[in-house]
Order: sequence, then structure tokens, then C-alpha cells
Amino acid sequence: MLKSWLFKEVLIQVFHLYFKLNLKPLKLDLANKKGIVLAPHPDDESIGMGGSLALYPQNFQVISVSSGEKAAECFEENGRGHIREKELENALSLAGVEAFKCLRLKDKDVLNHYDVFKSLNFSDADIIFLPNLLDQHPDHKALAGHLSRYIKDFPSRLKPTVQIAFYEVWNALALPNAFVDISSVAETKRAMINAHASQVTSKSYADKMLGLNAYRGLLKNIDYAEAFAVVDIVTFQTIVSTICFLQETALI
Repeated sequence: MLKSWLFKEVLIQVFHLYFKLNLKPLKLDLANKKGIVLAPHPDDESIGMGGSLALYPQNFQVISVSSGEKAAECFEENGRGHIREKELENALSLAGVEAFKCLRLKDKDVLNHYDVFKSLNFSDADIIFLPNLLDQHPDHKALAGHLSRYIKDFPSRLKPTVQIAFYEVWNALALPNAFVDISSVAETKRAMINAHASQVTSKSYADKMLGLNAYRGLLKNIDYAEAFAVVDIVTFQTIVSTICFLQETALI
């Protein structure tokens, strides 16, 4: 009974937060914004928002948090991280993105390394991108927690008007409120995803994600769209604290 009550009361508050924004996705204007993309592993940036990167390459910096060495088991252990970082470089070159860095945190251990994450500086960012908070991967979830803590610890390193945008990788967003038309660069996105050669041998990430992008385009009558949930800092902090509470009480 207690779990049922908490689930209804708390989760409803999350949906209320989204409802206050808008239910009809609006075009996300990135032409004059500086963005930082937090990618838990090399390839998340291409899968989640490769089209947006290809459209505005000079406006983005990509930060690969982990080198994803555990997902390159077909290679010798000592060289896995290097291979995936090289794939990241190749993918970003297809989009024309020159600004990127690799934090090289241990794969599936990002949660335990806020000490490295806090060294980042987001002071120039107008919008910070990270995966869906409900993605079913520990490193993806960890980024929202780290960013939430960072906002509390270092408010002076952020613009007061900075926005936080969730993008889609493993879990589709329940209520996206923004989109980018990537129809003109859909094949570039496909090539970017496939540039992560060690990852696409067993899973057809490009076909699957472009299928989702095609579905997202239905609402706006366009061929392909990347969807996002964009919120301000206050809403982001509320969502993170609420979801963390639900997870801690084993409700989700």
C-alpha cells in the first residue's frame, strides 16, 4: 500500500513538471547556442544526437565520459579504450565536430567518479545534453546525478539561463518537448553511428535509431527528427531528486 501511494503521488509530480512545459514538441533552435554533449561512452553522442551535431558542428563540444572498454571485448583488453576513442574521433570528423575530450573513467563505474566530473567547466554552455535519465545503463543514469550535484556545488560555473536537454539512446523519452529536423543529415548520422565499428557488428544501431527518428518526424510531417526533453535548472533538479527517490525506494 505504501509503495502504491508513493508511486502515484511522486510520479504524478514528475508528469506535472512536464505538463507545465508543453506537450507539443517545438523546434529546438541550436543555430546560436553553444552546447556541451555529455556522452557516457563513445557512440552515445552519434546514436542520440548525431544529426544535431552534423547540422551545427561548430556549436558543440562533446565530452566522452568513459572510453567504453567493456563493450569492445573482441579486442585485446589494454587497447579497447583507445579503439573506441579513435572511433569517436572518426564519427565526429564526419559531422565536422572538432571540439571533444575523453575523461576516460572506468566503464560501468562512472557513478563513483564525481571527483573527475567536477573538474569540468560549463560556463560557456547555453545548453547541456545528456541521456534520458531513465536509460537502462548505470553510466547513463550516473550523469544526471553528477550534473545535479555539480549544479549545487558550482553554480558560478553555469549560466543562470542554461538549459538541460535529455536525448534518446536506450529508452525513448516519454514526453519530449523539443525536436531538431535532421532530415538533411540523416545519412550523415547513419555514417557516424557506423563509424563506431566495434559496436555495430552485433547490433544495427543505425537502423534502429533512424527508425526512431523517422517515427519522431511523424508528428511534424518531416522525414527524420531527433527528440529532446529540454528543461531549466530548477525543473532538472526536481526531476532528478524525484527519480532518485523512486529508485531508492525500489519503485522504479
